[in-house]
Amino acid sequence: HIIGGVVSAKGKWPHQVSLQMNAQGRFQHACGGSILNERWILVAAHCVMNSKNPADYRVRLGMFQLSAADYEQELNIAKIVEHPKWDMYTPGMPYDMCLLQVSGTIDLSNEYVSAIPMGVASETYAGNKDCWISGWGRDDRNSRLPSDKLKEYNVPVITTEYCMKLYGWFGRIHPLGIEHICMGGPETPDIHACHGDSGGPMVCKRNGVYELVGVASRTGSPQCSKRPSVYMRVSTFRA
Repeated sequence: HIIGGVVSAKGKWPHQVSLQMNAQGRFQHACGGSILNERWILVAAHCVMNSKNPADYRVRLGMFQLSAADYEQELNIAKIVEHPKWDMYTPGMPYDMCLLQVSGTIDLSNEYVSAIPMGVASETYAGNKDCWISGWGRDDRNSRLPSDKLKEYNVPVITTEYCMKLYGWFGRIHPLGIEHICMGGPETPDIHACHGDSGGPMVCKRNGVYELVGVASRTGSPQCSKRPSVYMRVSTFRA
């Protein structure tokens, strides 16, 4: 998923899900997502752009390897709830968030499946040394295929001000706001979220507990290179 990522391990990120989409009668990995509680999963709104029909999606929980289908639970989607202000054409895509309500209940007693608490507004998380991204997105810039195994990377979260500086002129086309959180930069040119990571988590440890800080929204450029990856800042969307 991650350009420059390393192979993770089953159960290491139990909040991580694979959102699968129906493509010509076959469900395939489309996006990452995160478990908030036994009924709800958080993804990026652009993950459900191609269809608003819940029957076209399902989630696999507790999975590590796509080809092995080693998931612990598979659930259909009952309801898609996009952010009310979401619009693909607004510069910067500032409301790229979507909640998915599952049919049935997520089994949080499974050792490979758990919910993750959301990040807090009092923290910027910039400079936190224990922040990670994970997913099955492209791990090869020359391939369109997702990574078969879940990948992870310990990432540098940077301030929005520094991120805007790195985006330069491109930041005028795709502005960054308080609802964004960036990771990567010239110090780590080989670490990027990439296609298929969308919707997936950025987590940071605070007071000994990992919190869901970001939802993968923009990869920075078509080759998943050059500019920092942009995530939606979860804390700005908390009620």
